[in-house]
Amino acid sequence: MGMIEVRKGGKEDSAIVGNGEKVDSIEVGSIAGTITDKKGKEIAKAKLKNIIHTLASKFNLLSIVKIISKEWKVKGSKTHFIIEKQDTTITFDIIIRIQKGMLFYISMYWHTSELSNATINTSKDKAHRVLGYSSEEATLETACILELKLSRAICKCESYQSAKVK
Repeated sequence: MGMIEVRKGGKEDSAIVGNGEKVDSIEVGSIAGTITDKKGKEIAKAKLKNIIHTLASKFNLLSIVKIISKEWKVKGSKTHFIIEKQDTTITFDIIIRIQKGMLFYISMYWHTSELSNATINTSKDKAHRVLGYSSEEATLETACILELKLSRAICKCESYQSAKVK
């Protein structure tokens, strides 16, 4: 997931998803990065705050109501939607087809210097959570690339242990 400024999620951090189901958060944090269009052209640097991390979501979803409440203007069509505020325009133009419609997507790559500064000298367990609950091998490989210094403590997460067994 690549979150920074992470805190443990609580009942007040739950979200209601498209099918009306309430999902609880595991963690809440921020993601800092650069947004690109579908061709890889940099659009804007951004820091998304109060990201709710749940096990139920496959995507980072953005609430249109929340965006409007933050004074962004929203417009769109069947091929894209746009949010604008002051001099910043972000076009969601990558389409993910779902059973009853579509999701519009943007590409955002994380600022690894911020991520590594935020998690240097961390535990394997925290790195495993912040890096998306991947296997031990993937967690260690990603930590190496990001130059994270991990403690030798054993990760106790079920998904980490089951990925290790497979």
